[in-house]
Amino acid sequence: MISTSLLNTARFGYSRGSYFFTGLVPVTGVPGWVSGDPVGAIVISGSTASNGASSITGAGANVGSNNRTARNLFTEDDHVYWSKGRQQIEAGGWLQRVQANDLLAQNQYGQASFSTEQTFLKGTVATFTLVPAPTAMGWRSFLGAGFFEDTIKVTPRFELRAGFRSESTNGWNESQGRAANYAIVNGVLQTTPVVGNSALSTNRARFLPNPRLGFAWDVRGNGKTAIRGGIGLYHGLLDTLDYRLDQTAPFNTAESIKTIAVSSLNFTAGVPPPSTAKVSPSNVQPNLSTPADITWSLRIEQQVAPNTSLTVGYVGFHAYPPDSFRGHERAHAGLRVDGPGLLPSTTDVNPNLANSTSWVSQGRACITRSRLTRGTPTRTAFSSEATTHGQRISTTARRGTPASVETHPRSSRPAESKSRLGPARH
Repeated sequence: MISTSLLNTARFGYSRGSYFFTGLVPVTGVPGWVSGDPVGAIVISGSTASNGASSITGAGANVGSNNRTARNLFTEDDHVYWSKGRQQIEAGGWLQRVQANDLLAQNQYGQASFSTEQTFLKGTVATFTLVPAPTAMGWRSFLGAGFFEDTIKVTPRFELRAGFRSESTNGWNESQGRAANYAIVNGVLQTTPVVGNSALSTNRARFLPNPRLGFAWDVRGNGKTAIRGGIGLYHGLLDTLDYRLDQTAPFNTAESIKTIAVSSLNFTAGVPPPSTAKVSPSNVQPNLSTPADITWSLRIEQQVAPNTSLTVGYVGFHAYPPDSFRGHERAHAGLRVDGPGLLPSTTDVNPNLANSTSWVSQGRACITRSRLTRGTPTRTAFSSEATTHGQRISTTARRGTPASVETHPRSSRPAESKSRLGPARH
């Protein structure tokens, strides 16, 4: 505390989380498809997606075997509070250093997908996918934010809160300059990935403005009836791109081979597969935009007894990527338009790659909610949701994995909690 009206708080933190999955198969005496490794995943009459559905019980190892990751977060923030009379001002900053050290390449032991049970009995694999030389990656990102918030008691019964938050990142970078990503030219994934310090050709998260506004009104001035509301813009910083980029050539190349006999599945780690193999690309949009939510809420609170209150409210939000990106979807994936939706194409837009198609799915647009409390808080909720076109891009599991991911708005963000915490500080 600096004075009775001025308070400064500073916090420093470190957290670490890790994960590993061995995925070993309790089978002995059966040689694997990769020298020294156990048998990989087997899928029959199913998709070529990771651990895809199979007409009979799957066998072999999980495609995520031998995966591990460790994430370090170094965080510091500083808040200053100043109050005088009917006004309170809060300002602050937040910094976070992200270190993600991963080995998340899938199909290290291989996955054999058989089209039918008959081809399985004959030993003919429809699609075999393998990462012959998995490589651990070290991803780094620096995140920052600053905010300013002003709370004014306009009248004894009406309070207005206005704030502005700005967020920024330096992109998604690899510690040894091994960030690989596929460029997109005229809507087509290029055959050879671009390698450099950053996986993003354009950093669109240098300046992300987030204005917020909220109010509270004591309707009768007796503290029993209140109306609260707010609206704000929230960005979801992209700090989890490592999973998709950990499966990108040339350091974690996923090779796909069509129509091969089981007897020919004999590979050595680090040795390239036969020339008939094609790369199954995995990437993110090189100029990826940060997803955002516009969130709004309005609720009425009424005390009906000393220990009972009734609250009825509405919480809505709209998650979106920019319009310029929606135009890019069609070109990149080779999609056709059929009515209001986008459907996957059946032709690879780059025949040099094992799969270069994707599809678009729908996301939530809004929810409504009401709440009833009495004594111990009890909630009764009613909700509805609507979809809007082009809110999310999903990966494809039709023609081999991995695939392309372009954006993923956080359409399930708890909007109500934000209105309680204040417009700008979070």
